[in-house]
Amino acid sequence: MGKLQEALRRVKEGNAGKDGKTGKAPGQRRAEPVGGAAGQRNMAADLWPGITQYECDQQVMAKHRLTAGLTGAHGATMSYNMLRTRLIKRMRDNGWLSLIVTSPNANAGKSLTALNLAFSIAREQNQRVYLVDADFRVPGLHNYLGITPAKHLTNFLDGDCEINEVVCGVGVERLHLVFNTVQHEHSAELLTSPRMREFVSELKRRDPVGLIIYDAPPLLAADDVLAFSPQVDAVLMVVAEGETQREDLAKSIQIITDINLLGIVLNKSRDISGNTYY
Repeated sequence: MGKLQEALRRVKEGNAGKDGKTGKAPGQRRAEPVGGAAGQRNMAADLWPGITQYECDQQVMAKHRLTAGLTGAHGATMSYNMLRTRLIKRMRDNGWLSLIVTSPNANAGKSLTALNLAFSIAREQNQRVYLVDADFRVPGLHNYLGITPAKHLTNFLDGDCEINEVVCGVGVERLHLVFNTVQHEHSAELLTSPRMREFVSELKRRDPVGLIIYDAPPLLAADDVLAFSPQVDAVLMVVAEGETQREDLAKSIQIITDINLLGIVLNKSRDISGNTYY
């Protein structure tokens, strides 16, 4: 219980950060507003000329409860918007621009949370967002959208294509995705490879103020998050009500004790508000 309480205290009060003062490690990028909607459109076209645009399958998205990306009003979208607003504020306050979304174990909803969060952030007119499928053990972001990507992250890591060919759009302004469709047994080695470091560096160089989200494997399933953590600013933990064990959460928090913990998201909550509008 002591470790769990300490982690929640860190989330509430905010991390002091890797330099002990501002939460911004030396050499990391500072988050700043980008500009108006017209500037966003022009800048996005300049940053990623000629990238592939895919059309999402709304029925597939609805089946997977990807509510933040659906047209029309959906009750769960408000929760993701609240998460978005708190996340962006916290990251801007600390000068953070990249984060890993993970969970203690599988099936907590980390990938769905990452996708809904990315779609919600993209509605902010002053913030571009990139979502990268960095789960080489069970890649699947494309399945939530009903998309079969022509090029994916493994193609870039193998040296078969350039970054422009794996960064793609889905018809939503300010939102870019990098899919992955190939499973790898030695995923941690891929995440620390020179080619992956090149990918991260190029993404940051192309868009110095874009927010980058990496969907990563569960903490207790592999060492991927620990291996990749030096290249990101913070971690967002997703837990499932009634499924994630307290002991597993405590172990996960202990594993990332040296990494900035952005917060803990409670997924699959049974708490239903009686007010359907609010």
